Amino acid sequence: MGPPLALSPDGEWLAFTGPDHRPGLRRLADGAVTTLPIEGVAGLRWSTDSTRLAVVSGGGQQLWEVAAGTKTARNLLNLPAGGLRWVGFPDYFPDGDLLVSGRDEVGRFSLIRVQGPNRWQALFTGREPLTGPRVSPDGTRAAVLVGPPGETALWVIDLKTGASRAVVPAPAENPVWAPNGRALAFERPTGTSREVQVIEPDGHRPEAAGSGAFPGWVGGELRWVGTAGQLMARVGASPAAILLETGLGEVQFAAWGRDGRVVLYHRGGLTLADVKARSANSLQRAGFGALAGEPGQVQAAGNFGIPSTGYVSDVFRPGHPALDIARPFNVPESQAPIVAAYPGRVVWAGDAWSGPYGGYGNLIIIDHGYIDGVHVATYYAHWRTKYVNVGDFVWTGWRLADQSDYGWTTGVHLHFEVREGGTPTAWRPYFDGTPVDPTGPRYLNRPLRVGDYVVAATPAALFRVLMPLAGR
Repeated sequence: MGPPLALSPDGEWLAFTGPDHRPGLRRLADGAVTTLPIEGVAGLRWSTDSTRLAVVSGGGQQLWEVAAGTKTARNLLNLPAGGLRWVGFPDYFPDGDLLVSGRDEVGRFSLIRVQGPNRWQALFTGREPLTGPRVSPDGTRAAVLVGPPGETALWVIDLKTGASRAVVPAPAENPVWAPNGRALAFERPTGTSREVQVIEPDGHRPEAAGSGAFPGWVGGELRWVGTAGQLMARVGASPAAILLETGLGEVQFAAWGRDGRVVLYHRGGLTLADVKARSANSLQRAGFGALAGEPGQVQAAGNFGIPSTGYVSDVFRPGHPALDIARPFNVPESQAPIVAAYPGRVVWAGDAWSGPYGGYGNLIIIDHGYIDGVHVATYYAHWRTKYVNVGDFVWTGWRLADQSDYGWTTGVHLHFEVREGGTPTAWRPYFDGTPVDPTGPRYLNRPLRVGDYVVAATPAALFRVLMPLAGR
């Protein structure tokens, strides 16, 4: 599934997901906002004509379609049904049908064409996970990521014959078709950074376009976001060129419009960049509200949010490379949520007894990509009830699970780790300057100690960027 932000191809609408996991539509021209009655949103995709928005919700159990003009939603799939258990991130065919990846009750993965409410057919079935399908402009092929998270290869599948071929070995991510269907742009991790590459799916080897991520096409021009937040472009075999210096630094996600405008999510909030106007304007200053200085949420660039509420019961030390946060004894588990400390994609969410993390019981892992040149992931262990699935993109403060005592543990608590390149590391630098107490607010200017009371981050920061403050 994809990040919960999507800019319509015509650049007129920004679809987003609020802190309650409900989707909203924001018209960029006048700031008008509509919140939609869909719960648990995990993925958004616009139709090519910008009139409809596909929404995956309920942890992949439901598929909706929203009409942008009337703001009405209709349910297309409500699972389980017909042996289908789960669907992933959608994409549109030229005729308006939807293509989604799915998984059935016996664990097979499929590409499914959805033609209307509860009307669907499997076009391709395999044993390996299929994610992120992108339909070619003529609707005859799909670019699909095949394999487990972090190890996905790029395949092209003929949707009429079912013929399939691996065109790029793992790892490959985020494929995007050129408007003429003759090329695919995609991302590849390269050491401590990422690189945008291009391949002609009929057999040629991929070639590098330049360092960065989040490729998109504007006409026949390939664009992407450079490692320092600059907007890059390349036409044909010409060298990469900088179109606009945004000055934003590292960008966590980008949503391109067909007109070349792009919404950039970064540590300071959201920015709308426009190459034609040579501008990069904060959406806060454009009437989207301000990032609030509320306790319990990330304030300074690069800081993590506190991942749960309760008392610190253990800290990073030899033999215990983690932070433990235990709920107060008079608080039920359902009122001790575990939340994401930083934006990223869920790459593990389930039972870890039989895997490489046995003592964790149940475990959620979030991959945050590269932060200051280091690959960072966070681990959340010992819960029983979860609210996310593998592939979901989450923001700081979004609820992942509830504290519990499942696994090798002496009581109900969250076991939280920060890993750099797979190795547990002291998490102090990630929390410097983070609010820890709602009564002050009191900010962390010393290492956390056993007995400190901390408060979970809230998703209000992103939400205030997208929704106007009360009274506006």
